[in-house]
Amino acid sequence: MDSSAIRLTVDAHVPTSNDPVTTTASIASKLMKFEQEICSKQEEVRCKQEEVDHAEQVIETKIQEKQQQIRSKQEEIQSKEEEIHPKQQHLDHAKQVIEEQIQEKQHQLHSKQQEIHSKKQLMDHAKKQVSEESNLSSSKQLLHLQREQSSLHDELKSLQDELKSLYDRLLSLEREVHSLKQELYSLKHELYSLKQEVHSLEQEVHSLKQEVHSLEQEVHFLQQDQFALEQSFREGRYFAALLDHWKSSPMDIEGNNQKVKDIQFTDFRRTPEEADSIRIRRYDTRQGNFTTDHPYKATRRGAQIQDTFAVASDTVGATTSRQHSSENASTIRNKMVWPTDIFGNGFFLSDEDIGNILPAGQAHNEWMHIAASVVGLGNNNNNNNDDDDEQAAGVWKKALRGYQKGTPKNSRTVAGSGLVNFVSNKLRISCHQHLFDGQFPKAILIPTMSLESAKTWKGEAYSAIFAAGFRGMVETDCHNQDDDDASINYRAARLNWTEEEVYECIRDASAVEIESARITLTHAVLAVRDFMRNSNAASRINDFDIPKTCQDHLYQSHKHANETTYPLPQKVEATENQKPLCLVRFGSFDDKDKHPAPDPLLLAYKAAAIWGMVTDKRLLSNGADPYTYSFYDDQGFYEGPKTWEELAMGLGQPHGYQES
Repeated sequence: MDSSAIRLTVDAHVPTSNDPVTTTASIASKLMKFEQEICSKQEEVRCKQEEVDHAEQVIETKIQEKQQQIRSKQEEIQSKEEEIHPKQQHLDHAKQVIEEQIQEKQHQLHSKQQEIHSKKQLMDHAKKQVSEESNLSSSKQLLHLQREQSSLHDELKSLQDELKSLYDRLLSLEREVHSLKQELYSLKHELYSLKQEVHSLEQEVHSLKQEVHSLEQEVHFLQQDQFALEQSFREGRYFAALLDHWKSSPMDIEGNNQKVKDIQFTDFRRTPEEADSIRIRRYDTRQGNFTTDHPYKATRRGAQIQDTFAVASDTVGATTSRQHSSENASTIRNKMVWPTDIFGNGFFLSDEDIGNILPAGQAHNEWMHIAASVVGLGNNNNNNNDDDDEQAAGVWKKALRGYQKGTPKNSRTVAGSGLVNFVSNKLRISCHQHLFDGQFPKAILIPTMSLESAKTWKGEAYSAIFAAGFRGMVETDCHNQDDDDASINYRAARLNWTEEEVYECIRDASAVEIESARITLTHAVLAVRDFMRNSNAASRINDFDIPKTCQDHLYQSHKHANETTYPLPQKVEATENQKPLCLVRFGSFDDKDKHPAPDPLLLAYKAAAIWGMVTDKRLLSNGADPYTYSFYDDQGFYEGPKTWEELAMGLGQPHGYQES
C-alpha cells in the first residue's frame, strides 16, 4: 500500500463546527419517503378505483346496450334464416325442375342438331345431283331441304334461347339465395363484432381492476419495506457495527518506516482566551429561566488562586444549601438543561441517564493534565513535563475536581468549579456507563469536527458519530462478549425508539463525516499518546496515593505510548450492502430544545481512551466497571460538589478510586 495514501497530517481537512450540515439519508427521511410513496400510491389506488367504478358503470351500460343489440341481431338472424329456408327449398325445387327442363331441352337440342346434320347430308347429296343432272325435281328437293334446315335452325335457336332462359332463371334464384345468405353472414358477423365489443369492454374493466390490484400490491410491498425498516431500527439492526467501517491497523509512528505524522498534545491546549469564550447552558430553578454560564473562565481563575485547594477524597464539601436542596428542583433543572438524550428522545428520561465524559474517580489523575489543557491552563510551557511542578499539579487537580476555600477543617466548596461538574462534561444517554466506561467499552462517540476546531469551540452546535460493535476489531478478540453485539448496545442506548422526535435528531453519516471522525479520532489518539509518552506521571504516581493496580495500569499506558507502532483506525472497503453509521446533532448552548453540545475536545479524548481499551493498547483510564448507583443530580454544578467518593459515585464512576 502506498504510504502516502494512509499518511495523516494535522492539515487534513475536517469539517469545522461552522460547516453546514450535510444533507444525506436518515431513518427519518427514508420512512418519510416510504410514507410519501405509500400515500401517493394509495391516492393512485383511490383515483384508479374511482376510474374503475365510473368505467364499470359506463361499460355496464354499454354492455347492456350491446347485449340488447345482440338479442335484436339474433332475432334478425333468426328471421333471416326463416326467410332463407323456404327460398332455399323453392330454389332447390326450381333448380330440380329447371335442371330437368334443361336436360329435356338439351336432349331436344341434340335431336335437332342430329336432324340438321341429316338434312345437311341430304342437301349435300341433292346439291350433287342438281349439279350432275340438272333436273327440276332435284332442285325442288334441294329447296325443300334448305327450308327444312332453316326451320330446324330456328327451332334450335329457340331451344337455345329457352335453355338460356332456364339458366338465367336458375342463376337468379341462386343469386337471390346467395344474397340472403350474405345478409345472414353479415348479421352473424355483426353479432360476433357485438360479442367482441362486449368482451373488450369486460377486458377493459378487468384491466382496470388489475391496475388497482397492482397498485394495492405496490402499497403492500411499500408497507412491508417500511415495517422492515422500522423493525430493523427497533431491533438495533439499522446502523452498522463500527468494525464494518473501520479496522484497527498498527501504524509506524516513529523510525524510518514512519507512515503517520506524529501529533503534539500541546498543539491542542486551549489558550485562556479560547477557554474564556466558551458558553454553557444553565437553568436557574429559582428564577425559572435559562442563563449563559462561563464555568471554564471561573474554574481557570479560581484554580490559580493560592488560598484555594482541590476537593480531595477526605474533604466534605457539601454545603447547607446543597444538603437541603430539592430533589424535584434538580430533576426539573436536568430536564430543562438536557431536554432529550443525545438521539433526541425526550420520553421516559431519568437523571440516571446523565453520565460523565471525563472520569471522576481518584484513579484517573492522568486526566488532570487534560482537564487543565481544556480549561486554558498549562500554556506557559510547551512541554508536557509541567507535572514535575507540584504547584502546577495542584492547580490542575483543582481544575479537574473543583476547589474549596477556607481550611481543610472548615472549608466551603466553590459552586460550579471543577471540569467534572460542567454541563459540557456530561451526556444524557441510557446505559452510559455500560456503553462508554470500563475496560470493555461497548460504544464510542466521536466529533466530526477537527481537533483544531474543537480547541476553539465556543459552545456551538456540532455533529458526532455514535457507533457500537467492536467484536473482532483486534486479533486477540478480547472483546468477544455476548453484550458486545452492535444491535444489543444500540438498543441499550435507546437508539431504537420510533418516536418522530428521535428520527429528526439522527441521520446516516455521510462518507465525508465518517472520514472526518476517523481523522479526528486518529489525531486524538496520537495527541494522547504524545502526552502519555512525555509525561512524568508514571514516575510520580505514588504522590497521587493511587492503589497498586491503578499504578500498574498507568505504567502500562506509559509503555504503550512509547512503542514505535500504535493501532489506528483505518477504513474498510465499502460493500454494496454496507449499513450506515449514526450521526447525532448536538444543540448549541442557546438551543433549549436539544441536548447541549458537550465539549468536543473532551469527547475526542474520551474516544481516544475508548479506542485504547478496544485495541488492548490502553492510554488513559476509562472509568470503572458498571455498578448500580444512585445518580448524582448535578446540583454541584450550581451549589458545590459532595465528598470526592460521593462525587465519583454520583457522576457514574462508583468506587472511582478503583481502576478497571
